[in-house]
Parts: sequence; C-alpha cells; structure tokens
Amino acid sequence: MLTQLPGSSKYFILGVTSYSNTAKKNILKIPAKVISRNGAVSKKVATLMAENVRKIAGTDIGVGITGIAGPSGGLTQKPVGTVFIALSTRNTTICKKFIFKGSRTAIREQSALKALQLLKTV
Repeated sequence: MLTQLPGSSKYFILGVTSYSNTAKKNILKIPAKVISRNGAVSKKVATLMAENVRKIAGTDIGVGITGIAGPSGGLTQKPVGTVFIALSTRNTTICKKFIFKGSRTAIREQSALKALQLLKTV
C-alpha cells in the first residue's frame, strides 16, 4: 500500500516481512528470550520490531505489525484477528492491540489500513 504510487522511494526506505521468529531474531534483532516470554504476537515484539527497523533503516519512523491472521493459530488469550501495531519515532513509540474480524485477507488488509491511520497521528 505504501509503494503503489510512483515516487514512493522518496518516503519509503525499507520493508521487512519478518514472518518467522528466526527472521525476527536475525534481521530485526528481537532477542529470543523476548519472543519466548511474550510470544511473537505481543506488544513487546511489535514495539521492538518498529524501533529496530527504524534504527536499521535510519529513518524517522518505523512500523511493526505482528498478528494472527488465521484461519488457525489462535488461542483463548490471542484469538485469530489479534494484531499489535507499533509506530516508533526518534522521540516516542506507541503500540496498540486490535482484534480484527473476517478472513485472513480481511485481517491483513485491516491491519495495513489501521497502520496507515496510525501513521497520520505522528
């Protein structure tokens, strides 16, 4: 969504899809202990994703999204549709939890749109 317009290279520097825990550890430098203590889908992991991608890219803003889009993988405390979205700037980091409904595609789209809405607030 961020790069569909021509000229987006003026504002979009780096995108990382760290789908696996290994990628979160190796690319985004999320400590294994943080993932094992909090789960990959957690406020702490989303926050570190946003902060670390911002530092790695050397940008003003970093975004981290982690969630359970389904159709399986949900738990009682983290059902399908649970998504954490974090935004990090040099001065502050925020993270919000959402429970989206719908298909896997719908949950992914809602997550991306909510992240874009949150970007308007920084």
